[in-house]
Amino acid sequence: MPEEFKEDSHDHSNHENHLCHRSTFGIDEVFIDHVKKANFICKRCGRVATSAEYLCYPKEL
Repeated sequence: MPEEFKEDSHDHSNHENHLCHRSTFGIDEVFIDHVKKANFICKRCGRVATSAEYLCYPKEL
């Protein structure tokens, strides 16, 4: 596994707001609002979001 994806090498203090975590509870209107006009993609799971703050390993599209 690449070093950047190891759990201990990334700050997950705000993980409850990341879409990879939120998706486990289902997809609601808030989730949809965060992906409608995506500007970032998660380098690990491939989810997209309007802001980097909603992804664990964001990369600008």
